[in-house]
Amino acid sequence: MARARVASVEALTNAIMRDRERDRTREIAPLCFSCGRAYTSGIGGVGRFCSLRCRDAFDSGLPAHVQPRSYRELVTGQGPLGMLINCSGCGKKFDSCGLRCCSIECRRASRRKQELDAELAGQPFRAVKRRCGHCGGPIPNWRKGRRVSSAVKFCSPRCQRKEAQNAEGRKASSRDVLVSQTAKKCPEHKGARAGSGKG
Repeated sequence: MARARVASVEALTNAIMRDRERDRTREIAPLCFSCGRAYTSGIGGVGRFCSLRCRDAFDSGLPAHVQPRSYRELVTGQGPLGMLINCSGCGKKFDSCGLRCCSIECRRASRRKQELDAELAGQPFRAVKRRCGHCGGPIPNWRKGRRVSSAVKFCSPRCQRKEAQNAEGRKASSRDVLVSQTAKKCPEHKGARAGSGKG
């Protein structure tokens, strides 16, 4: 009986090793350079394209296929551990792994703010906070004990500067830099003397 067990263990081991060797020898199908699909044999058995159509498209100027990036790479607010988001309590950016607030204190403040908003939703005396024209954050109603003017469009001087820079960039890009009427004309005979051509 012990020999039968040893023989069955050896047979099983040999079967596993054969399967592993079979998996190693299997080739991975190459990807078409133009469309990115896997193919078994290229044009005439050789080549980087799956069909004549893909080769012609690439020769006509179609860019090469690029592997799609992961969602994390596509999002601009990627942090070292998670996503960079604004804290719902204090509004500062922090590296979130699925949380809305950066600390327990901010979470408590955020929850208090939500409860107060729900309680005062139907009150007519409640002052609605306006939103910043650059970042979308709330503009405070009071600063240093004084009421903020209704003409203020930004929550901070920093947002005001950034919006001015953006507006300046938009204005510069919308102008035509080299228009035939405003372009500086190059003198035809720069440095040539008036009498040097005669003689």
